[in-house]
Amino acid sequence: MHFNYLSKRGALCLMAAVSAGAVPAYSQQALFNGLADGIPVPPGGNFAPSDKPIQWGPARLAVGASYALQYNDNVFNAPNNRQWDLINTLQLDLGVYLPLFSATDSSPLQFSLGIGYSFYARNTQLNRLILAPRSSLAWTIPLDQVSLTFYDSMAYTANPLLEPGLSGTGTFSTFQNSVGARATWTPDRYVLTLGASYQNYLSTVSQYDYINHHGPNFLAQAGYKITPETQAGLDVSVGVNQFTDPRRSNFNSYSFGPYLTWRVLETLTVKARTGYVLYDFARVLAGAPQRSFDSYYVNFDAAHQLTEYISHSLTFSREFSPGVASASSQLAQNSAVTYSPRWRFTDFATLFATGSYEFGNNAVVGVGSTYNRWGAGLGVTFSLTDRLNTSLIYQWYSKTSPFGFQDYIVNTVTWSANYSF
Repeated sequence: MHFNYLSKRGALCLMAAVSAGAVPAYSQQALFNGLADGIPVPPGGNFAPSDKPIQWGPARLAVGASYALQYNDNVFNAPNNRQWDLINTLQLDLGVYLPLFSATDSSPLQFSLGIGYSFYARNTQLNRLILAPRSSLAWTIPLDQVSLTFYDSMAYTANPLLEPGLSGTGTFSTFQNSVGARATWTPDRYVLTLGASYQNYLSTVSQYDYINHHGPNFLAQAGYKITPETQAGLDVSVGVNQFTDPRRSNFNSYSFGPYLTWRVLETLTVKARTGYVLYDFARVLAGAPQRSFDSYYVNFDAAHQLTEYISHSLTFSREFSPGVASASSQLAQNSAVTYSPRWRFTDFATLFATGSYEFGNNAVVGVGSTYNRWGAGLGVTFSLTDRLNTSLIYQWYSKTSPFGFQDYIVNTVTWSANYSF
């Protein structure tokens, strides 16, 4: 059995993740893991709850179910001998919001889980369990100007398209778990955050056991609120990565740089991060005569509401992660730009599209190759009732590299239906 996830709002969010060339967030691991983990999950957790959540004593529950049917013309992402399949996916979602000490929301325990199963009509060896990303348990404790959050988050992923460096496989799957705590102090306009976590990253397919690693991550962040919706500051992080495969070198990562969240206009928000990153390897590696590698990272996101009905967004990222293409791919780099317009042409229907381009190197440290990948998608979603919505999405990918055996073209068509109880 392998493992996969289908995002919380069915095919719609799946398309958004895939079309953006999204990969598991190892980039500057301590920084981005620290920022992502431990954020309290709203009631409903991994899916959009209805306006009237289920009240069970002091707890508020949100329960949802989804079904998706996908046609994929190249399930193994292969350059030749393409194999198509029909994939049926069933998923249940649960969100729990429980104030622990009073009927107020001052110290809530929050739980979020999405679980299901994908059935392949032809390639049944690809059948897989689903655990939605950001499935988590989080507890937030407010103490005057200080907020403490303790969390345990996890995810199974098994969509090879989420790893742009991979080709010729349909079985790549991993389990990620992060346990940690964050403390945020907000005196006046200042925002000071310290975080620590321990991450385990494991392949659930023995062929990729060389990516198994674990270690602690540490984060410090100091910011200033220029306005209630505009903040600027500095991020600093340290990560420790210990691999179980002797062909991989353990390494520490260090990063620091400025960040900005800017409400430019009432309808335009920009979020940006950039900075310096250093990777210090425990030993000299084949294809990498030096033990250290340094560069810069970038994450940029702009969201603009053009009119009441039309919006669009632009994202750009330059990130680094442990290489997955082979055991000798010690450190990989990926740069991606994505543009996504949306048009709500009626009160109950939205048309959306996505275009993306990625350039990467399977091994900026180690032995690997470069690649280019283009993506495009078009979809429509309908809100049939306040609890039921459905989506139809087309997605296209084309990857090229200096080696033809790493090339592929993939087309998918996905229909999904989602119900919130």
